[in-house]
Amino acid sequence: MRCVAAITLVLVAPLLSASSEWKVRVDGVGPLKIGMSAAELQSALGQIVAPVDEEESDCFYVVDANRKGLSYMITLRGLARVDVDGPGIETVRGAAVGVSVERIRLLYGTALEEQPHFYGGAPNLYLTYWSRDRRYAVRFETADGKVARYYAGGTPEVEFVEGCL
Repeated sequence: MRCVAAITLVLVAPLLSASSEWKVRVDGVGPLKIGMSAAELQSALGQIVAPVDEEESDCFYVVDANRKGLSYMITLRGLARVDVDGPGIETVRGAAVGVSVERIRLLYGTALEEQPHFYGGAPNLYLTYWSRDRRYAVRFETADGKVARYYAGGTPEVEFVEGCL
């Protein structure tokens, strides 16, 4: 089994149109779609600097300098996951960091799957909303009854507990 290292890089990017809606979907955010190649991402966002070390290039993060709290997991398959670690970035249904667990349940209904958090256990949860074909999902991590962070992407990356590790 190949060991995958994680590295975080800051994305140096021109601002895209202010009218662009940067809402998170199960399959991406704004104009970005899970599965886009690194070249397509670079075209959409500007300069992406990949790690020099080959082991680190298997999976790494790019932090969006223009959108606080937003980062992108890049793997050998391209854009694999979009992570949201701060307030102000919503899903297409209106969920965001800081929203209550009850609000997430109302927004996603019976399609939402609930599991105890890997580290926190009850009452901390993973709340996961899958696409119909289960190729993509949005997963909310909760702490103290609110969304602490969330991410959207393809399988298996959306289920990784520690990102690239």
